[in-house]
Amino acid sequence: MKMYGAGTTLQFNKKANVYYDTLAHSPQNYPYIGLYTDKAVRGIGKVNAVIVTEFADNVLMYRAEQGEITDERKQTILEAIEDGKKYGYNLLRCPHKYFFVEQFFQTEYKKTSYGGARFVKVFDLNKLLGIDELPSTEEIANILAEKTWE
Repeated sequence: MKMYGAGTTLQFNKKANVYYDTLAHSPQNYPYIGLYTDKAVRGIGKVNAVIVTEFADNVLMYRAEQGEITDERKQTILEAIEDGKKYGYNLLRCPHKYFFVEQFFQTEYKKTSYGGARFVKVFDLNKLLGIDELPSTEEIANILAEKTWE
């Protein structure tokens, strides 16, 4: 699971089941996304599509790295671009990756060490949970809510 900071956009991310970041910050894809804010991973979702966008010559171009480019996903990307403007984000200024998940499930995977997480972090869920085969994403979220990390 790759954990991303999602403070201002957390509610949109959960509602739309998508997380976005600049292409430069997200070179590698992971099977799960964790949404972090206020010293805890607050949501986890299994990635089912990754779409890269680039805005050039007044045209928004889409490229699928995983899954399919659908009209619904294009609409969600347009909604993310509009929502981001509320926080001063210009999602058209550089290429972005949009990570679509089946659903973000609520969790409370708390960080116990001093201070907030300063960077993205990767967790090996198999190792963390001590199992070879991962259960459903909802079950993972429930298990993580009973654990902490430093």
